[in-house]
This record gives sequence, structure tokens and C-alpha cells, in this order.
Amino acid sequence: QQLRKIASDGRSFMLCADPEEMDSTLLHTLRASAEVVLDLENAMIGGELKRNIIITRFLRAAGPIQTSVGWRVEPGMGFIVDITAVS
Repeated sequence: QQLRKIASDGRSFMLCADPEEMDSTLLHTLRASAEVVLDLENAMIGGELKRNIIITRFLRAAGPIQTSVGWRVEPGMGFIVDITAVS
């Protein structure tokens, strides 16, 4: 009820959860009520760690969205979104 009250006031909040540490029924309920659901994935490709944000759910998006976004953290720079273009 508290989360609904916050959302009804026009405010946004981010909830981070480890699916392996959370009850699956509660996690399913949270994901079903969320406007945006992002999943984090890590993969080792060619000896290099690749990190992706997977956009699982994005209600009321203004236009088409990219379903996967690569990212990394650089010392002195912080969070960097990997932008790639395909010709």
C-alpha cells in the first residue's frame, strides 16, 4: 500500500532485488505492477566481461525502445552506456 501511495503522488522510485534471494511470488507481483522492469545480465565473451541491461517491460514508452543496452563502469568516469551503430 505504501508503494502505491508514493506512485499515486506522481513520484518515481527504483527497487532493486536479487531474484535468487527473493520469494518468487512476491517478485512476480512486483514485476507485474511495475511500469519499467530492467534485468541485468553478465556474460563472458572472448575473455571479456560484457554487461547488459535488458528492458523487459516499459509501459507507455514514447516510441520504439531498444531491448538491450550494454554498459560499463570506468574509473574517473563512472557509469557509461555502450553506444554501437550498425550500418
